[in-house]
Amino acid sequence: MKIVWAKQASKSAKEIALYINKSFGTKAKHEFLSAINDMIKKLEQNPLIGKLDPYMEGFAVEYRCVFVQRLSKVVYYVDGNKVTIVAFTDARRDPINIASQILQN
Repeated sequence: MKIVWAKQASKSAKEIALYINKSFGTKAKHEFLSAINDMIKKLEQNPLIGKLDPYMEGFAVEYRCVFVQRLSKVVYYVDGNKVTIVAFTDARRDPINIASQILQN
């Protein structure tokens, strides 16, 4: 299974990692990056592991979501042998706002 990051999702993940490094230190950043890598490995092995995102229903693709360290939400869809990560956000943000941003990109 191939994992593809949308440009905005990749940018958001990097920004969150920089914030964690600045606020909590290098160890916390490495733990966060390790959690992302673990999530990627799980998606490669079982791309349907994420729940269907209830805020993204009714579209041509089935958007799914998984969480990294409880506070980061990853929204993705599966197309054949490819998983496309379309959003990497703070899970505490308004999910409707996140959905509208995904659909704009």
